[in-house]
Amino acid sequence: METAAAVWNKIKGRSIFINAMLNVTTDCDCLPGNNPVIAPDAGFIGGFHPVAVDEESVKRVGAEAFNKTHPHVNWRRQFSYSREIGLFSQRGSSLAATAGVRLQNFERSSTFFT
Repeated sequence: METAAAVWNKIKGRSIFINAMLNVTTDCDCLPGNNPVIAPDAGFIGGFHPVAVDEESVKRVGAEAFNKTHPHVNWRRQFSYSREIGLFSQRGSSLAATAGVRLQNFERSSTFFT
C-alpha cells in the first residue's frame, strides 16, 4: 500500500482508473486456468482515484461474493489502511455508472464515470 501511495503522489490529477466488472472470478483473471465466476457482470466503472474506484466496484459486485470466496482474508483492510496512511481520505461525489451508458459532459471533480 505504501508503494501505491508513493506512485499516487506522482500521478494524481493526471490519471484515470477503470475497472471492468465482467465475469468476476475468485482470483485475478490474469492467472492461468479457469477460475470460477463468483459474481455476475456489473459493468464498468472509472474514476480519478484508484481506491474510490475499487470501493465502488465492491459495492456494485457485492461484498458477499468476496466474503464467500475468501472467508479468511480481511480484504476490507486495504480500504481502512489507505485512509490511515493518507492515500485516500474522503469520498468524491458519485455519478450513476452502469454498463452501456455513454457519459457526456462529466465534470473533472466527479469521482466516478462510465
